[in-house]
Amino acid sequence: MNKPKISVIIPVYNTAKFLPQCLDSLLLQTYQNLEIITVNDASKDNSLDILQKYAKKDHRIKIITQPYNQGQASARNFGLKNATGEYVSFVDSDDWVSLCLYEKFITDIKKIRKPIDIYMFNGFCFFENTKFQQGIFPLFDIRSWHGYLKKKIFSFRDNKNPFIGTISVCNKIFKKEFLQKNNFCFLQGRIFEDVLFSMQTFLSTDNIYVKNDYLYNYRQHNNSTVHTMGQNAFDLFFIHDEVEKLFKQQDFYEKSKYALFQFRFIDYYNYLFKLTPNLQEKFLNQAKEMLIKKASILDEQIYRNLSDIEKFDELTTRNMTYLNLKYNKY
Repeated sequence: MNKPKISVIIPVYNTAKFLPQCLDSLLLQTYQNLEIITVNDASKDNSLDILQKYAKKDHRIKIITQPYNQGQASARNFGLKNATGEYVSFVDSDDWVSLCLYEKFITDIKKIRKPIDIYMFNGFCFFENTKFQQGIFPLFDIRSWHGYLKKKIFSFRDNKNPFIGTISVCNKIFKKEFLQKNNFCFLQGRIFEDVLFSMQTFLSTDNIYVKNDYLYNYRQHNNSTVHTMGQNAFDLFFIHDEVEKLFKQQDFYEKSKYALFQFRFIDYYNYLFKLTPNLQEKFLNQAKEMLIKKASILDEQIYRNLSDIEKFDELTTRNMTYLNLKYNKY
């Protein structure tokens, strides 16, 4: 292994405001053997102009333009099909990365000298144009990985809190051979595709390298996908069902069923308030129906407090009473 090529895949859709910072953070990397595949998903702003300007200055940038908007999953799959690197990295076009990200990755995989299918690193989450504007939050807590003081290569089954900070593909670098061998691709036509892809890859290997360095900067803003949801938000119910099926297929459901329920509850609650008001009641009713159904097979003592909305109000700044989960049997 000398200087393996890393393919960096960037879906681009109407992110002209943030795109230069994203591209600069890649072009100025201390490790230079990169292939930067940008997939312009029929942007309506001047994102394509920016990509073309950068591509003229640096031959490592490749531009793929989709004739009509097909979504982030399709763009990432298109990038995967065209990737020629030994490793694959995903970066969102409104985010940016540390300038030493890929050099640290190469240094680590040379040092370990063991197969690494997924290289996972930490990052900061920035909230822009919200009341959390000054807030900076880590993407995951290294302490959730059992034995983190003694080792750096894990199985996903070592994760004590498997749904916190692990679901994005952007804080990971994948071995392309591993993705190809398992025919992994993003589910098209749905949002939240990161969740299913991450879980599929995590449960298919025992070779996950976990690094606590903060190397990715994830920006949340009002125009991002998760802040501009309409009817597509109902994809969340489908994705959670698919993740549960996957865990059952991998014989990991019994160990994770309480974490899966908590994951559903938190996701339903968070995305409820990102919906347009005319869809909130429909989403709420479907969330209540699903949660009550799932809670009925769990230990009542553990989830008994979900019926105590007043207690929840003390724990959150949002209007939790709107999510009025009344479990009469409790």
